[in-house]
Amino acid sequence: QPCIYEGKSMIDNDVDPENYPFTKGRDIHSLICVPFLAKGVPLGLVLVEHSIKDAFTDENVRLLEIICQQVSIAIENARLYQQMQKLATLDGLTGAYNRQYFQDKLETEFNKAQQGNYNLSLIIFDIDYFKKFNDTYGHLFGDQILKALSSYVMKTLRKEDIFARYGGEEFVILMPHTSLELAAEKAEELRKGISELAITNNLVAASVNISAGVASYPKTARRPIDLLNSADDALYMAKRGGRNLVKVAKPLED
Repeated sequence: QPCIYEGKSMIDNDVDPENYPFTKGRDIHSLICVPFLAKGVPLGLVLVEHSIKDAFTDENVRLLEIICQQVSIAIENARLYQQMQKLATLDGLTGAYNRQYFQDKLETEFNKAQQGNYNLSLIIFDIDYFKKFNDTYGHLFGDQILKALSSYVMKTLRKEDIFARYGGEEFVILMPHTSLELAAEKAEELRKGISELAITNNLVAASVNISAGVASYPKTARRPIDLLNSADDALYMAKRGGRNLVKVAKPLED
C-alpha cells in the first residue's frame, strides 16, 4: 500500500505472511517493492521476492529505483505519443475521426475488401437545414447538436466501423463486411434514431433530421473514389427527394 498509494519504495527482509497475504504458502522471506512514477503519480510497481531472510540491501533498492525511473519515463513517453496520435486522428468537437484519417482508411479498407473479396459499404449523411439551426439558435447550440448526434451514432456502430466527420455537418461511416442492403438498413435506423433525439440546453430544445446516401463495393463502385462519389450522389438524390430520406446508389452495370 505505501508503494501504490504513496509512491514510496519499501524493503522487508523479515516477511510476515500475515502482513502480505500474497506470500502465504510460497516460502517468501524478503521483498523489495518499488513504484513506477509519472509526474509523482504511481503507474504500477515492481516486486522482487526472495526465499531467504535479509536478502536485500538499500543499495538493491536504489538500483531498482533507477531502473524503475527509466522504465517510467518510457511508459509516460509511450502514453504521450499515443495521446498525440489519437488527437491527430480525431475531430476536436465531435470525437469522431477526422477527414484525413477517413481518407487514409478508405484506401486501406478498400484494398482489404478487394483482396479478401468481401463487401465494403459507405454511408454519407448530413443534417437537414443545419444552417437554419445555427442562424436561429447560435453556433454554440449548433455545436451541441453535432456532439449529441456523433455520440448517438458512435454508440450504435460496431467496433470495426469507421465513423468520421467529413466536414461541417457532414459525416461518413465506412462499414467492412457489410452489403449494400444491410448498410441501407443501418442508414435508415440511424435516420429514425437521430430524428427522435431530444437535444437541449438551458434555453433551447430541438430535434434534427438527416439525409443519407449509401454505396457499396463491389455493387456500386470499383474504386475508392467511386465508392465515395456514388454515396455522395445518393445523398443528393435524398436532398432533391425532399430530405429526411435514405437513398441507395445505383448498381453498376455488368
